[in-house]
Formats: sequence, structure tokens, C-alpha cells
Amino acid sequence: MPEFDLSKHGLFFDFKKLEELLYKDIESSFLDITQQVKQDNETLYCLSLYYDGSTFGYLFPTYNTYERLASANYHKDLSNPLTDEEYQFTHKWSPCDFYYHGDSEQLSNETDKLLRTIGPICDELSIVNEDDQAAEQFLSHIFELVIDVLKRVCKQDFIQQLWEEQHFLFVTLYCGDQSEEERISNAEAVGNPQWVVAKYMSESNKAYMLWEKAAKNKLSIKKPEIKLESLLPGVKKYQPTVRINADRLSISPQFTLRYLGDDPVEFECSNNSLNVLSLLQNHPGYEQLKSYYGSLSITSFNDGDLLFEFGKLVASKIDKEIKEQFPDKNYQVVLTGFDSVMIYIFREANYLPSIISSTKMLSKGNMGVGYFVVDEK
Repeated sequence: MPEFDLSKHGLFFDFKKLEELLYKDIESSFLDITQQVKQDNETLYCLSLYYDGSTFGYLFPTYNTYERLASANYHKDLSNPLTDEEYQFTHKWSPCDFYYHGDSEQLSNETDKLLRTIGPICDELSIVNEDDQAAEQFLSHIFELVIDVLKRVCKQDFIQQLWEEQHFLFVTLYCGDQSEEERISNAEAVGNPQWVVAKYMSESNKAYMLWEKAAKNKLSIKKPEIKLESLLPGVKKYQPTVRINADRLSISPQFTLRYLGDDPVEFECSNNSLNVLSLLQNHPGYEQLKSYYGSLSITSFNDGDLLFEFGKLVASKIDKEIKEQFPDKNYQVVLTGFDSVMIYIFREANYLPSIISSTKMLSKGNMGVGYFVVDEK
């Protein structure tokens, strides 16, 4: 593919080297995986790549087998109407739920080092040179390069033979928060046979319908009869301790958030999120609350909802603590009904996090706390 010219911006990136390194690493990794799975008497159904969805800050193989899917013990809360088999099926095409997600060897240090220069180049283009279009074109070129490499790997005999023997194996380029259209487009681009893509689409649609069934049931069952007043001691006991040490803001014991300059930067949920339900583990009604609110990704919340109102109080307390101790810092505390009831902290106030795909603002707190909730379908 033709190279993208960065020289007019005073920058350089070795596309040819990246292409050579990626092909060598991915071919070797995929071959090792297929051989190891066969040796373990397991059967692959997905063998793909997973990246961060933007600047390729990480890129690694992800895969799963029918045997590991069948033996997985996914948590299902009491309000979920799906059978164990149906619930298991809803996880079949979620790469982060793969047994082997992140288990395979990472790319070589040389490849990883080159990939990590992509982000800084994008920053140089968009921030220093103020050319967002060039940054987008550069990333688009990197994306097409990775797709082309994966396509070349898929032409190798060890993958082609599986397809020729009618062995179902789905290969794509995954990332978090990815649309079905993008997954399918990537799968077609790297050379999956049409019958493989068609089967994937059928199974993916079935999984979606099962999630929808669970979501409708979730919204129709009777909510726990617990008053907000009974949860207030949980807020009173929660005393956040805020510290800034080097490049990290920590709110003990729940948060650790990297602090990088003045640009709004979103971080992994595990690094800057608090599940409000976790603060109520010693509450007498905890098990009842967990049975209703414990399932991720399928619960929508309305203004006035018990757990959401509790979350507002906690978020306000965290917000107040940050503003009193660090009045010069410009953080945004966000409460959301996405993935249970979670509290996030973002570097820049008034920054609407992209983790929320369909939102409405419920209210704006006196201390600048942003409250958002996923709209009910």
C-alpha cells in the first residue's frame, strides 16, 4: 500500500518496518496458537487481534475455543431470566470474556516500541501542528496497514486449510466499544469466507436478542423495597482521602487516575471507576440489591432510582473533597447508569465521556458534578 507522507509535517514513521514486524509476529503467534490448541484437544472458533480502538497503544492476539466457552463460569444474577446455556452464549462473541483473552504472547518488543510512537505522532499532528485531519489520515493508514497484514496471514495454509475443511473460524480486528458493522467489515476485509461471516452474523444476532430478553425482564421485575434513607449511613461512612502524587490522582481506596497534562484523557474503567454497589456490601439489604442491580450492561436507570440517588450522594462527596483540597485542578466527576451504577473521574470539567453512547443529563450539581444516565430503550 502507498505510504502516508509525514515529511511535510517534519515527522517520520517507518511504515515498511511496522508492516514487516507485524507480519512476522502475527503469523508466528497465530501458528503457535493453532498448534497449541490442537495439542490440547480443543477447537478454535475465534482467532483475532485486539487493539485499543484508536492509536494502537496495544495490539495483541485474542482467541477462544468451544471447550473453554462451555466450561466458563460466568456470573448470572438472580433476576436474569436466561438459562445457563443462553447466558453462556451471550458471552461467546465478547472478546474480553474469552478464556484466552490476553493469554497469548504479546508482540515483540521491537514491534511494541514502534506501535507506541503512533500516539505521540498523532498528538504532534493534532496539538502542535493543529491538523486534526492529518492525524485522522495517519491513523486510518495505520489501520489499513494492520488489516492488510492480517489479510496476508489469513492466506497462509494453516488458516486456509481450516476454512477449506469447513471448520468455522472467525478472524477479525476487535476493539472495545465496537459496532457489529465494524467487526463484520474487518472480518470481510481480512478474507473470512462468506459462510463464516454469515454464521457469525447469525450467532451475534442471537446473542443480542438474548441480551435484549434479559434487559426487558430486568426492567419489568419489582425493585427492592429499600428506602434511600437506609443507605445514608453508607455515604456517611465513606470518607474519601484524596492525594496527588507525581502524575496520579488517588482517592483512597477506590480510585487511581493518571494525570496527563491539560487534555481530556479517558482511562480504563478499572483505573478510575467506582461501582457504587460495592460500598453497600455490609448493608442488610445488600444481597437483595445485588440480585437486582448486580448484572452489568443491561440495566437502565431513571432519575430518582434508589441506587442512582445513592450514587449522586457519593459522587458529590468525592467532588467536594477534590475541590476543597485541590481548587486549582479541573476534574469532572461523572455518575452513570452504564455498567451498573459507576462513578468516573475525568481530567477536564465539562468533558462528556465517550463511554456513554446514548445519554441525557439528569441534573447539574452545585459543585459541578455531572450526572448522566443511559437512555432506556
